[in-house]
Amino acid sequence: MTDTINLDGMSPVASPCIRLCELDANKQLCVGCWRHIDEIIAWSKVGELERRDILERVQARRRSLRVDEFTSSTFDGMEQNFLSK
Repeated sequence: MTDTINLDGMSPVASPCIRLCELDANKQLCVGCWRHIDEIIAWSKVGELERRDILERVQARRRSLRVDEFTSSTFDGMEQNFLSK
């Protein structure tokens, strides 16, 4: 068995990916995990602290759009200015 060393000193953060990988119409947000395309690309390269920040932004997106945390939803009806951020 090999022990891994986490240089950030934090417990590992699991990816929010739910294998429903599809970008919205503006090619900005994943309809499955709600991460921005830049956050998806960065995920494997950033430390645990940045991953936690990404998850906080995901939760803020969900709350701002009033989407249930346990429900994946398509982006039908989302305002275009939100998606362009």
